[in-house]
Order: sequence, then C-alpha cells, then structure tokens
Amino acid sequence: MLELGSWTGTTSTGSLSSRQGAAELDRICPKANDQKEWPLKFRVADKRSLLRSDRRLLQGWVHRLLSSLVFAGIRGLLSGKALPFRKPWSNMTVSFSMKLAIHATGKTDVGRVRTNNEDCIGFDLRSGIFVLSDGMGGQAAGEVASKIAVDTVIGYFRRRDDHDRRDKVVGREFAGVSARANALANAIQLANQAIHTAAASDPNKAGMGATIVALCIAESLFSIAHVGDSRIYLIRAGAIQRLTSDHSFVTEQVRRGMISQEEAERSPMQNVIVRALGSDETVEPDLADHELTAGDLLLLCCDGLTQRLTDGSLQELANRTANLDQACDGLIQAAKDAGSDDNISCILVRAAERTWLETLFR
Repeated sequence: MLELGSWTGTTSTGSLSSRQGAAELDRICPKANDQKEWPLKFRVADKRSLLRSDRRLLQGWVHRLLSSLVFAGIRGLLSGKALPFRKPWSNMTVSFSMKLAIHATGKTDVGRVRTNNEDCIGFDLRSGIFVLSDGMGGQAAGEVASKIAVDTVIGYFRRRDDHDRRDKVVGREFAGVSARANALANAIQLANQAIHTAAASDPNKAGMGATIVALCIAESLFSIAHVGDSRIYLIRAGAIQRLTSDHSFVTEQVRRGMISQEEAERSPMQNVIVRALGSDETVEPDLADHELTAGDLLLLCCDGLTQRLTDGSLQELANRTANLDQACDGLIQAAKDAGSDDNISCILVRAAERTWLETLFR
C-alpha cells in the first residue's frame, strides 16, 4: 500500500534509511520515480500476497494509479470542476452544486382555525427548485390540488436534470426572460393541466385549484414564477422587497387607482383571487429573473402568513435568528398570534459564501 509521507519507508524486509529507501524506490519503480524528491514511502500490507506476485509490478501499478488520482483531483480543483464524489441529497439542507452555498428549510402549519391543511411545500436542493402552493376547494380537494402542483413542478426539474435540458415548450414561450424562467413556466403549465384534468374527472373535486410560487436557483442567478396571491420576498442588506404581485381582486383595484393600499389591506375581498391553477385549461404565470448574492434571504409564503403581518414584520422575524428552522417557527407563531385564520406555510432560502470545506467537497 502506498502512502504520502516522509522519505523513511517500511518494506517486508525491515526498515530503510532515506538513502536506502531512495535506492529501493529506484529499483522497484524506476519509471515513476524520475524525481527523487517525491515524498513517498512504501508499506507492505500483506507479505504472503506479495510473495505470490511480482513486487515491482504491483507497487509500480499502485504508484501510478495513486499518482493519477491525486493529480486528477488537483486539476479538478484548479479548474473549478467537481471531484468524482457525490453525497446523498435527500437529507441535506445545503446545496454544494452552485457557486454559493444554499441553505433552506420550510414548514407548514394547519393554523388555529382550520381542521385540514390545504398548503403544500417542497424543494430539491440538487435541482435548485423551491415550491409552495395553497390549495382551494371543498372536501379536501384543496389538499389534492396543492400536492399536484408541488409534485409536478419538482418532478419536472428532477427529470430535466437527468435528461436533455432542451425543454419542450408547454403553452407559449415567454420572451425577455431566461430559459430557466421559461422552464418554470413549462412546469407550472403542466401542473395546471394536471389539476384541471383531475378536477374534471371527479365531481367531488370540481372547482379545485391552487396558487403557486416557485423559485429556481442556478449559480448566482435565480428565477421566480407565481400564480395567485402567494408571495416571494427578497431580504437583502437590511431591506425587504416583494418580488411578486398578487393576482387578487383588491390588488387589481389598487392598480387601477380605485382603492389605496391601506384600504386593500383592510378589505374583506382581499382573499378573492383572479388567477389560479386549475381554473382553466391554460394559465399565465408571472416570471422574473434576478441576481443572487451572498447574504440574500428569500421567503416564499402563503396568504395565511401575510394577511396579518406587515412586510416590515416579516423582515424582522426572518432576521431574528440565523437558524432557519427557528426563523420559520417564529414567522408561523407570529401569524397565529396576530389572528391568522388560515393555514400558514413558508420556505426560507439563504445564500452564503462557501467555506473552504464546502468548496473542496462540493
């Protein structure tokens, strides 16, 4: 067995001095030892096996194999390419496949009033996809719709990672946004079709639908897509910015100047949405592309969280602790304490500078 170390080595015949070791290295592996300053030592792990084989051939072969692996790894690190090493992703909360380290967590809660939870959340760090959906419809149909939405979008990106990235356009192609954003639109269009078909085939699920917000991160960029009144926020450098605009009746009234934003927040019609998955055969998601920097915190949430909390409160609660699990718990509890009467769900995604260890084993 070969090990990196000092000149002094051990063989089956006993210890060698550095000079004797050099001579022995020249004798058994002359081609691989053109530079005598290489810090190598030899250890024979199994004397009987070496007695039955040619020592020179075995050690020369192992030496060349180890050298190839070491230099391949060094070249991979210098070129920025990943080493041939993978970790299981299912239990990880940090993505190592991007230039930034991505930390994420998400939670959903039935709330204080409802008896069933019609929200659904999900994400896949390997694919860089994060999805939240708020379902609607009687007889637990909302639960079905939101789960279809999340499963369809995440499944689309997992298949996209495993196969050809040249997407077949579903619906129409959107100009002015990235291919990544159009992939989100494709996935959402498929989710809409699946929900619409399921609702049409089962009378108990007639009229079911769902909102959706989806985030896709690649390197130092991210794309978002949404339908309905679930939201995505960006918290950066002490400020919070809402990246989505609700597809709701009161938002449309505000846009047309019929009521003020303050009146909209107090309106009994604020939960009436004008666009949702499943209501028609096709749907028009809103899409956008943004840059991602270290320190950014992205919040995906449903209206059960935002109906009682201001944007400023969301920022303060999300930044109260560096622990994302605790931050999610704090947001949900604050919405409950403020009187939210709906299911409450959120996903927090933080971008951070890579540590040297994350860079080494990405």
